[in-house]
Amino acid sequence: MNLNITLIFEMVVFALFVLVTMKFIWPPIMKVLEERRKKIADGLEAAEQGKRELSLAGQKSTELLTNAKQKATQIIDGSNERAGKIIDNAKVQGVAENKRIVENAQVEVSHQVRKARESLCKELADMVVVGATKIIKKDIDKSVHNKMLNELINELEKS
Repeated sequence: MNLNITLIFEMVVFALFVLVTMKFIWPPIMKVLEERRKKIADGLEAAEQGKRELSLAGQKSTELLTNAKQKATQIIDGSNERAGKIIDNAKVQGVAENKRIVENAQVEVSHQVRKARESLCKELADMVVVGATKIIKKDIDKSVHNKMLNELINELEKS
């Protein structure tokens, strides 16, 4: 009988132990385990969210890079176009300036030629007067006349 009472007593103690464990020890352990499970689940969810955001950020950065390249190409094309216009404008201005300079030079050359002709005409007239005066002062003699003409030609060649 001793054995039966001991066994019953041990069963009662074991049942009390299980009840006390379930009432006081098991809930805090379950609470800690639940919090831990929730933390792990939240971490996994955050990791998945991070992967999705990383993928979206990669796509967005690729899109932004493409847009930036397009804008850079547009800016370069616009700059090249403006440079071409500036060069064309400079060419037109250069041609106009060249024409103006050539026209001014032609006017100046024409003026200088006219001046030189006038000067030569005056000198020729003076020399003719001098020659005629010499011819008139002397008697008309063919040899003297030829000599004076030769002197006049020499004077003209020196001038």
